[in-house]
Amino acid sequence: MEFNPVTCISPYEARKIIALRGRKGLFWTIENGWYIGIDNRDGNAWTEEFNTREACERWLRRETDG
Repeated sequence: MEFNPVTCISPYEARKIIALRGRKGLFWTIENGWYIGIDNRDGNAWTEEFNTREACERWLRRETDG
């Protein structure tokens, strides 16, 4: 399995990554009380919202069940 660090970014940076899809990697931010995970490994900026940082990071690392 490859190593991809999960990086905390500002909501502003998150919006830029989602809109422009330029910066590759795994990211999370907090906005309106939600942890937002952004998987931009492949340039598609997949996003999900989570109640906890732990759940967000598990999704980003593809460690979720099911």
